Amino acid sequence: MSDKNGHRHFSKAYEKLFIQQKVYDLGLYLWPALGKINKEQRFVIVQTLMQEFNEIKKLVFVANKKYSKKDTLRKLDTEIGAFKMDIQWANDLGYLKDPQFEVIANCIIEVGQMVGGWLKSEREKSGTIDADGKEYLCSACGAVITKRISDYSSTHFGRSLCYACQKKVSKK
Repeated sequence: MSDKNGHRHFSKAYEKLFIQQKVYDLGLYLWPALGKINKEQRFVIVQTLMQEFNEIKKLVFVANKKYSKKDTLRKLDTEIGAFKMDIQWANDLGYLKDPQFEVIANCIIEVGQMVGGWLKSEREKSGTIDADGKEYLCSACGAVITKRISDYSSTHFGRSLCYACQKKVSKK
């Protein structure tokens, strides 16, 4: 199945997220831009950027398929941060032209914002975030806990505690 531009696409059998399409579009623009970097520097810089891009692409796919997405999304967010920094570095060293850099940087920023929104949505679903957007944390060890656990421990122990810390306090 092809679209009007001749690109092959999977039909309904392939479930695509909007973020997957953005990452795909970034790749379509990134490959030719990196191919124009001079041969002396191409190997190290292009290899690093493409490894990071491929990791981002993989993590987006994995996050879409996993039931528990938070850890994968956090790793994806970190990978995007490293990728942004390396793209900035390549631009500052003159390996990317300014128009190329602008397009790539804007696309990376959009993907980063999507991941941030996705991560926030996952936190809200799991009940580990309050109405103000702050996470519920154990006051003893700093672990992320749900609202239900926080409410229970506040009532019975006078502060927010995770299960492990509740057990420690109750044994004393």
